[in-house]
Amino acid sequence: MARYLGIDPDTKTPGFAIVAVSGKVVTVQHAGVLRGDGNRKALLLDVDKTFWELGVTQGVGIDAVVVEGQQIYMHGPHKTKDPKPIVTLAQTAGMLMAKALDQWPLADWDMPRPAEWKGQVKKVAHQAWVCEQVGWQYKRLKTGVRPAIPKVAHIWGDPENDEWSEVVDAVGLALWAATKKVWR
Repeated sequence: MARYLGIDPDTKTPGFAIVAVSGKVVTVQHAGVLRGDGNRKALLLDVDKTFWELGVTQGVGIDAVVVEGQQIYMHGPHKTKDPKPIVTLAQTAGMLMAKALDQWPLADWDMPRPAEWKGQVKKVAHQAWVCEQVGWQYKRLKTGVRPAIPKVAHIWGDPENDEWSEVVDAVGLALWAATKKVWR
């Protein structure tokens, strides 16, 4: 069985998910949010505590870590007007990757930009697809989907309604990792 850690970075509450794949059976074993609420030191402490609990206390091994990379758009409808928030988010993504690889140093890793791992599919449609892939019932919202209480071995951080968007994207990143053929 292979395990993939997907992380959707956010400066307040990043989402994460550990997806196990055995043959054609896909199981979300752990999922949730990491709490920082805008405070980097608080986020670092929660990441350390959560990853320690998973890796050391529970003995969860990870084969690959995927953290969503960031991109500044120079043209088009999504043109980045102020790069500062994207730069801050990219720093958070790098910190999350470093912390994950500190806990699981032998894991493969990647930081795909959104277009690389989910294509040009709209957020709500892609999140619905992710929920369907792992057998989660869900409700469509304007900004994403809200899964019904999913079947997960452990839900971390007690995600609130809007925070489930990060969790579902983290599951999507882990699913993408499961289909990736070449690693860095």
